[in-house]
Order: sequence, then C-alpha cells, then structure tokens
Amino acid sequence: MADLEVYRRMKSPEQLDRAIAQLDEARKEDPEYLLARYGRAIADDLSGRATNAITELEQVFAAKPPFVDDVEYHLGMAHYHRYDWADLDKAIEHLSAVAARTGDPVLRCRSLVALAQAFGMRMIPRDPRDADLEEIKHYFDLHTEHAESAANLLKSLTQADPVTIKELKSALHNARGFALMYWTDFFGTVNQKIALLKEAIVQLQLADESNPNDWAIHCDIGSAWMRLGYLEKSNSAMEKARMHLTKVLEDLRANYGFALYELGRSYRLCGRFEEAIACFEEALKIPYESRDVSDRRLLLEKDRAKAGVKDYP
Repeated sequence: MADLEVYRRMKSPEQLDRAIAQLDEARKEDPEYLLARYGRAIADDLSGRATNAITELEQVFAAKPPFVDDVEYHLGMAHYHRYDWADLDKAIEHLSAVAARTGDPVLRCRSLVALAQAFGMRMIPRDPRDADLEEIKHYFDLHTEHAESAANLLKSLTQADPVTIKELKSALHNARGFALMYWTDFFGTVNQKIALLKEAIVQLQLADESNPNDWAIHCDIGSAWMRLGYLEKSNSAMEKARMHLTKVLEDLRANYGFALYELGRSYRLCGRFEEAIACFEEALKIPYESRDVSDRRLLLEKDRAKAGVKDYP
C-alpha cells in the first residue's frame, strides 16, 4: 500500500509493479485478507485493467469492511475508467452515494471531482452523427454543477496534504478541459469552437502541471490539439497532438488502444490515410476491455480512412 502511495505521487511504473508483487504475496498468505484484495484492485485499475478491478472491488464492497466508503469510491472510479455509457452510469451511482454518505471531506471532494469527470465523459454520444443535443447539454450542466461544488469544498480543505490538493486540482482542471472540448464537437461557430478549445488546452495543461505524467491527461491534451489543428488547418497543432499521444504510447501506457485511435484520427484528418489505417488496425488487435474504444468506432474510422475522408469527426 505504501508503494501504491509512492506511485500515486511519482507515477513510476516500477513502483506500481513492486506494489503488485507485494500485494500478490500478501494474498498468497491470506487469500481473504480484504485490505490486500482492495489494494490489488486499485493497482489493477491504475494499470488499465478496470474490468478486473471492478470484479474484485464488488466482492470487497459486499463484505462491508470498515473502509467501505473508500471501496465504493474506487469501485465508482473503476467503472468510470471503462468509459462506456453503462459503466459511466454505474460510476455516477456509486460516486453519488459516497458523496452523500461520507463524513470525510477529502473523500467527498474526491467523489464530487470524479462526478464532474463522469458527467463530462457522459456527454459523448454513442454515434456523433445522431447526437441528442439536449442530453449533451444536460450532462454538461451536471458537470458544471459538480465541478463548482468540488471547487468550493476544495477551498476549505486546509488540513489535507499538499499532494492530495494537487491531485484534486489536477482532476478538476482535467474535467473542465475535456468537457469544454466535447462541447465544441456539437456547439458553436468555428471561432467559438477555437476559443473554447484554447481554453480547454489551458485547463488540461494546468492539470498536467499539478499531476505530471498522467496518461489520461496527456490523451486529453492530444485530443484537444487534434481538434484545434483540424479547425485551424494547423500542422503544428497536429504535431503537438501526436507528441502527447506518442508520449502515452511510449512512456505512460504502452499499447493503449484509445491513444492509437486518436493518433490514427490525427493522421486521417491530415490525409495520411495509410498511417491512420495502421493505427486503427493496431488498436483492433488489443482486447476491448483494455483499449477503451469500441470496435464500431475503430472500424468506422478505418472505413473513413480507406475512403479518403478527411472530415471531422
């Protein structure tokens, strides 16, 4: 558990590997030791194995340990990291329960921040060609409401440790950044979209400053630069997008399917279709539960690249 805490602060993959090895040894000695099972599930979620984490956390949660609020928070986060609608709805259910029940102000703030993220992610329609604009507005409003509540609570957490404060600030900036980014997919003139994307990038860069080397933040930064590059017809913005996405694949989360998907889209939007197709095919080789993007979206993008389509989305 101490190594998990160090990983949380430093983002060193070696530290996470050591934590996993130690937790596995603890479970060999006592397979029913709930704290070891709980820690191993958190490690799975941090490693991108949210499905495994959910299975284990559900069993620990059912046992109602003394730290049940923390377990339900991490169960909500594991569902959040699956990113599909069904899991996002489960994440919202668990995180809302923790926010309403816990007497720990730090855990309540964590839950409110995570809800702001979940509502922002819930803005993404299943098919951008058939989007429910009223539903997108609804989830954007819920995102804004919970982000403001979290920001107000964060101001009062004067006794929390500095690392926790930085993490919470980072997550809030990240939530605001990607919510603004997804808003531009459906609303505003070109100039309004460009202005909001620039604001989103500022928020995401602030998130990175507070919590460097987080793979999810770098994916979001890459996605925002990709959109801005498309709207401004800017090769330099597209290169910045690829720089962040490549950093994820090479340094932060190797073989991550969503980063490959976004990298492929950045190539398709620039007319580099063979490189785009190669990215989509590489992502399709990865098991669905580990890549965070559906077969349908990958195949749609691959078909667009084959047809020589450079439009967004």
